[in-house]
This record gives sequence, C-alpha cells and structure tokens, in this order.
Amino acid sequence: MDILKRQAEIIGALELGVLPPGDVDKMLKTLPPEEAHLAKRKFRKIKRKMIKEKMLNPQSVSKGQVRWLVKTKCRSAGLEILNQK
Repeated sequence: MDILKRQAEIIGALELGVLPPGDVDKMLKTLPPEEAHLAKRKFRKIKRKMIKEKMLNPQSVSKGQVRWLVKTKCRSAGLEILNQK
C-alpha cells in the first residue's frame, strides 16, 4: 500500500475519533472501557452514514465491507488534512 494512503488513513481515523485500520479488536482491548465504548459508537455512526451515502441495504453489508467503507472515509478525511498543509 502506498505510504501516503496509509498515513492518510491513520490521520483521518484519529481526526474522526475511531481506531486506525488494522487489528481493531486487539486495539480495543488496550483502551479503557469508556474510550472503547466511544470509539465503537463513532465507528457505528460513520458506518451508518456511509451506508446511507452509498445507498446500500444495511442487512446485506458484510463486516469486511463495513470496515472498507469506514477505512475509505478515514482515508478521504486524512487526505484533506494532508493536502491543506
């Protein structure tokens, strides 16, 4: 993967308040319960927004597709931040 895209995903995820793409389950276990709860809520909010934006059926979207949608949103937010500087 291109380093710029990976950096954009990480920066975007941090800006949106979710965990960066990777082993999310492992990262959630390292967070205090309150922060893990908030990160999960923000992830679900972005998920719902992206499903609505792409006009997808929520019941037919797989876990992998959901993570891809959120990763795409993180990347676009990160690229906006990187392009501003």
